Amino acid sequence: TFKQLVSLDSPWGRENQALGTGNVGNVRWSGMIGLLPFMEAAPLYQKIHNGFQGKRQGTVYNWGPYGSVGSIVGTSGGQVEGVLNPWSSEYPPNRTQLGISRCPSDPGKMQSNNRWNMARTNYAFCLADGQVGQNGASLDVDQVRGCFQASYTFGLQSCTDGTSNTIMFGEIATPETVPLNETGNNGATVIDSKIQGRFNYDLDLQADQRGIDPVLCRQKARGGIYPGSTRVWSKGGMRWLDRLVCFTGMTTINSPNSGSCTPTSNANGEGDGIYTGSSYHFGGAHVVMFDGSVRFITDSVDTANNNPNATAADYYSPGRTWNNGWLSTPNWGGPSPFGVWGAMGTKSGGESPLETPL
Repeated sequence: TFKQLVSLDSPWGRENQALGTGNVGNVRWSGMIGLLPFMEAAPLYQKIHNGFQGKRQGTVYNWGPYGSVGSIVGTSGGQVEGVLNPWSSEYPPNRTQLGISRCPSDPGKMQSNNRWNMARTNYAFCLADGQVGQNGASLDVDQVRGCFQASYTFGLQSCTDGTSNTIMFGEIATPETVPLNETGNNGATVIDSKIQGRFNYDLDLQADQRGIDPVLCRQKARGGIYPGSTRVWSKGGMRWLDRLVCFTGMTTINSPNSGSCTPTSNANGEGDGIYTGSSYHFGGAHVVMFDGSVRFITDSVDTANNNPNATAADYYSPGRTWNNGWLSTPNWGGPSPFGVWGAMGTKSGGESPLETPL
């Protein structure tokens, strides 16, 4: 319709909240908002985009766009309220569950506590095979090897590997329950935690800041759990309107239902990293390609480093070269070092046509 894909975030939300608020939420509204009119959810889109009248803690408010300032209905002075965000359970759209965004096999439900009393999603934007640049917000710099990026839009013409060979969305499972001791942004120490919806943060950045070693991350998970006593964050799919990758994104680095990790240096568990697709189906998870076809990807899909020319830096964050241990010049033309799975995530890696993985 608009000759372009949505960005990872909602530019309209950024624009509306930036007016006089200076609130961090202005870059956190998900690009899923822009998809609502195409998912038979136009009324919800209009509520978020234009504002609406609704309750907050029993009081009726006139809400502005994207949770922005509103007024209490019936007051002569039009009392101004503060901005709500994609992580505010008091904002009604955050609690509005879309049936189309939930997999019937996922048993997770909204929790009674305010922190997780929000609608979920089982389908996430594919961020391809890199683990840096995912949470950047640049209006004019291509930072990722997939077709979705914050504050940046691609057209289908950028998908030079072919729409039938490139993943658009991947399945992510949400946790059945959240540990009682998981408060704030500190995560929780759990014994034999299931991997569904949870990320492990025991791994630190490599010394040269390339990112997380994918092999070490894979070794954190065994038989669908993080064995032993492990610190985890329950965030996968837990906020459908939050554009951070840990909530609404997935990567094609580690195979489905294997380890997901981000650095311990990120105390919130919300930074760049490895976010693996997952499900409650036996043996794999679903993806949808840019041609609209759906495929079931097995947990044993090839993720081997098949690129003989890949550097050590490529293996951590493909497509990038490094200078003094930090990001230097992007190089987006090379094939993925993560086998068939990585190749399915890249939009222009130049890999040969792919067959459906078994």
